[in-house]
Amino acid sequence: QWFSTTHCKTLRENFYEGRLKLARSYFNRGKEQEIKVSEVTSDMIRAFLDNLSELRREATPYVKSVTDHTVRHYNASLKTFFNRLIMEGQWEGKNPALLVPLMKVQKPRVRFFYGQELLDLEQSFRTHAELWPYYVMGLHTGCRIEELMRMRVKDSDPILGQVFLPDSKNGRSRYVHLSPNMIDFVKSLMAGKKPEAWLITQSDSRTERWGYGYLLRHFKLCCQGEGVSIKKGEAWHVLRHTFVQRLLAKGESIYKVS
Repeated sequence: QWFSTTHCKTLRENFYEGRLKLARSYFNRGKEQEIKVSEVTSDMIRAFLDNLSELRREATPYVKSVTDHTVRHYNASLKTFFNRLIMEGQWEGKNPALLVPLMKVQKPRVRFFYGQELLDLEQSFRTHAELWPYYVMGLHTGCRIEELMRMRVKDSDPILGQVFLPDSKNGRSRYVHLSPNMIDFVKSLMAGKKPEAWLITQSDSRTERWGYGYLLRHFKLCCQGEGVSIKKGEAWHVLRHTFVQRLLAKGESIYKVS
């Protein structure tokens, strides 16, 4: 519970929480009382990872299988859980997950959109007034979709040409610099909105319509409509890759981009 309330407050609040919930459910199978952290062993963790595919299907019926990347992520999450408890003095003991080596997986080729694909997608997204700002901001700032969803008017500064992100993926704040064209675009998004309003969403409502699933689904529909192929796990984040690729193609230093 301590870990969930202090360390799981990321952009996706269920990033760790969902994984730990599944692991805890497995560890407690056949137990009359919930086991303690000190009772978790490396063998239990290894068995959990071996059965992860079946467990995911039980928890989420539409999941057909899990990849080696997913198994690696769950293993890393359990290591993070124990490390955080030890680091913060919440538990005295050794990390049982350290005895379970991370699965080695080959890194996939980084996907980015090519010139003609961008032209086709631009035509598609322009017809969707609600999605167009997400597409433009993602392509020209390199921000993640979750970061775009959480941008507020008060964090946008067209005078200095930057947008402040109080919560990035790693929990740290950062600034995103805007090109001259993007400064004008951000000004148009800010027009008529209160400081606390969302920069892109047309209202303060955070209903399902503006949820991650909604944006993900419609991004894929736009790609399908233009015949642009994307693999499983590839969606809005490809715009971030494209942003980086275009900077490097223009001769920008890879150290500065990173």
